[in-house]
This record gives sequence, C-alpha cells and structure tokens, in this order.
Amino acid sequence: QIDFIPGRPIEVRRHKRIKILKKTGIEEQADIDIPYYNSEGMERVFDVEAQTIKLGSDGKISIVKVEKDKIFEVDYKENWKTKRFSFPVVEEGSIIEYSYKFQSKYYLSPEEWKFQCEIPTIHSEYYARIESNLDVRYFLVGRQLGNVYGGKPANHFILEYLNAIKEEPYCPNPQDYVERVFFQLAGYDTYEVGKGVERVVTMTSWEKMAVELMDNDAFSGYLRKKGAAREFLENNIPVLDGLNNREKIAAIHKLVSNYFSWDGKYTLN
Repeated sequence: QIDFIPGRPIEVRRHKRIKILKKTGIEEQADIDIPYYNSEGMERVFDVEAQTIKLGSDGKISIVKVEKDKIFEVDYKENWKTKRFSFPVVEEGSIIEYSYKFQSKYYLSPEEWKFQCEIPTIHSEYYARIESNLDVRYFLVGRQLGNVYGGKPANHFILEYLNAIKEEPYCPNPQDYVERVFFQLAGYDTYEVGKGVERVVTMTSWEKMAVELMDNDAFSGYLRKKGAAREFLENNIPVLDGLNNREKIAAIHKLVSNYFSWDGKYTLN
C-alpha cells in the first residue's frame, strides 16, 4: 500500500511471502537486503518484521521470528544504506515472510510497484490511498495491467499467477517487460484565507520539462562548458560532416560504446 498524504513523506507498506521449494531457493531468497537512499534523510526503512513458518513432521506449525537485534542497518554504497537480515531455520517447504515501511521525500514521482520478480508470483496487490486535494496520476507498464485497468480510474491493482522475470537471449533489459505501475503527482490544492483554494500544477509539458532540465546545473553543466561535447565529438569523429543523419547516429553510438562503460547503476546517485 502507498499513502499520499499532504505534509508527510510518501509511505509504502510492503508485505512479502515466499515459499521455499528447493535448496537453491534458500540460497537465493533467505538473505534479505532492503536498500534506500540515505542522503539528507530522503528515504528511510523502518518497522521491519520477519519470520519463518514451518510445518513439522508431527503436523504442527512453528513460527520462528527474526529478532530485532538480528536486523542490521549497513552502509550499502555512497549515500545508500540497507536493512539486512537472514531468515533462521529455513528448509525446503518453509514459508518466509517479511514486512516493512518505506518513507520517501520524492513527492513528485515515488518508486514504482513491480508485480513480477525473479521467481513466479501467485498474487501481487497494490493499493494507493490518495487524499482528495491531491491530483495523482498512475501509469501502467505491461500487457496484463493494460488489459485490466487501462483507460479507467483505479487505485487498487491486483495481478495473479505471473511468470518469473529472468535473463533471456537477445533481451538486453528484461525489466522492460515487467508488469508494473507508478504514480506521479500532477498537482495539489492549497488554501489561503481571502484567496480560497488554488491549484498548484507540478506536471506540465515536455517543453517546460526541457527548460527546467537546462536550468539544472547537474544536467546541463557539461553542455555549457563552452562546447565541450561538440569538441569531444569533433576530435573523435572528424568525418561527421560528410555523413547523413543515420550514419552520424551510428558513428556516435560506436564512439560512446568504445569510450564509456556502464557502472551497473540505474540512477545518477
């Protein structure tokens, strides 16, 4: 569940339950990391609870909880931390489950909800609680979500019996095919004595976004370094002037591929 409440960080409450079918599942699923961006308190993870559920040979169910002092907060990488813990006494047939709360000050565009992961999913459910003075839009990615919820207002999404997402030949980014939903704050109402209610728009147009990006030093600083990008290209692709647009794109792509490598991060941080 995600809560949009004015004046508070966006809060997501997550509950995940997994059944371990094979020994490989213990290795892959029983050690948990919940990373979050820690710079200036932008995000935090709290109220973590976890337990292992087992069915004994006598037919009785036993529950072994993860003790609070076994849930650690660890430096993950620069500006990032992670909540880390391991489930105890896990074996084939066990069920592991955990829940936590996640708060974020990224008000305009909180983290998306993915209905699929690296193992098959029987049931995935997401509910958005949105206060009436907020204009929050949702965007769907995936065929099943589009078929069920596309083109109509919704704040409660359920998908069942979903395939696992895994690496496939000739598929450079399997995440492009994950069923997921994300929200964006489009506007909100403010009230001032004597003026009444006023709508503040936060999601406008691509043209305005381009202007805002060019005003952002982190994005446009390199472009304003007296033609540094152009100079780099001219020094490395001296034959651009004789190429058509398609050939220029191919040459630039080859240059970037040769000079730059991906650091494994999906964000600027």
